[in-house]
Amino acid sequence: NEVTLTVTDVNGNSSTCTATVTVEDNIAPEIVVTPQTVVLSNANGTATLTVADLATATDICGIASLTASQLLFTCEDIGEVEVIITATDVNGNVTTAPVIVTVQFLQPNLSCIGEINLTLNDDCQGLLIPRMVLTGNVACLDVFGFDITVMDSDPSNGPIIDGCGSFQYSIRSIDPTLPPTEDFTGDFAPANWLLEAFYTDGFPIGQSGDIGIAEFTDNQTLRFQTLGDNFGVTLIARAQYLFDQAGTVSMSYDYNGADAGFDNAVVLYTFEGDVAEVILDTDMPEAGELSFTVEPGNTLFIGIVDDGFTPIGSNTPSELTITNFVFTPPSLRVLDFETCWGIVNAEDKTPPAVVTEVEDVNLLCVDLDANTLTTLPANISKCYEVFSNNRSATASGQVGAVAGTTVAGTMAPQLRARLLAGGLTPLLPTFTDG
Repeated sequence: NEVTLTVTDVNGNSSTCTATVTVEDNIAPEIVVTPQTVVLSNANGTATLTVADLATATDICGIASLTASQLLFTCEDIGEVEVIITATDVNGNVTTAPVIVTVQFLQPNLSCIGEINLTLNDDCQGLLIPRMVLTGNVACLDVFGFDITVMDSDPSNGPIIDGCGSFQYSIRSIDPTLPPTEDFTGDFAPANWLLEAFYTDGFPIGQSGDIGIAEFTDNQTLRFQTLGDNFGVTLIARAQYLFDQAGTVSMSYDYNGADAGFDNAVVLYTFEGDVAEVILDTDMPEAGELSFTVEPGNTLFIGIVDDGFTPIGSNTPSELTITNFVFTPPSLRVLDFETCWGIVNAEDKTPPAVVTEVEDVNLLCVDLDANTLTTLPANISKCYEVFSNNRSATASGQVGAVAGTTVAGTMAPQLRARLLAGGLTPLLPTFTDG
């Protein structure tokens, strides 16, 4: 702003000049906060507030905006939440202030479902989660800790169902302050891991240590080693663990990358056979730290995928070591819940898969003595006369013969002896079903 100054002396003489006056507002707004308590709804486990519920702001020049860092509260927020209030005046001065919102929930009135049906997966296994077996106010169910035990052939793996049948289950609240498990101890002891080394074409690995190794050297170190046999058949050495509880896994890894660009050190976890997250995938020398979360039913695979060839100019095996394994349970909330029970009917609805099929064999049953019996396929069980020119069984002299039956006199004695020597059990396809 431009200001004109005028000075007049006692004799009436005057003089004027002008000056520029700059007016600044350097005073930030003032905020008054009001702590609040909200109760999550039973319907969806949420609660909302407005900025006016939490704070007011004043400024001599006027308030341009008043905002809050959070106004929607969910089950994850149970407890005390610090919300930051931000006030901005019309001249851009900003003030922030914290305010505490206490998020409460109504203890849910939960009970067990008396009987449920569950379809097993391709491995003839199933997973029970709290939402499957509890009824009532389940809006915030996922933030509470539960322990489920199925009384099947292996109750030690908790909510995992192994095989078909009707089994009793129980569910209870668990201690929310469980300590971490360090190294391969407790539930993660070496005996609870599945260690495998195998060719992907189904042939056995050979003697232990010849081609692939998956082993615990102690309860602190998990070691994998592969050295392809130069036949180019993919070789895998791995460890597998099925989690029955949620948590965070951390570990150190060291991969020598002996066959860089070809062999892969892979740590990944899957659920129901699908890749959920690739934790580590490298074919180069590498060391570092890994950390990831798991859910009940997740399977962790750690190992090496070998391309089946030895490194060029070297016989150094690919090697991966895992150390500093730590499993940390989630930070859970206390729930007032009594243990309850029910029945789960585990059903296998996956059709069996054919492993081997008996190949079709066409044997022309004429001039039987000319057949070399030692070269006949082992699955030949009968010999039929071949009717030509649409001749009927009657026309061929076999009155009353039923189509498809062995024609009398057409089976050579040598063939009959060959068949009987193999036993009377017919050859059938073999099947597998988890």
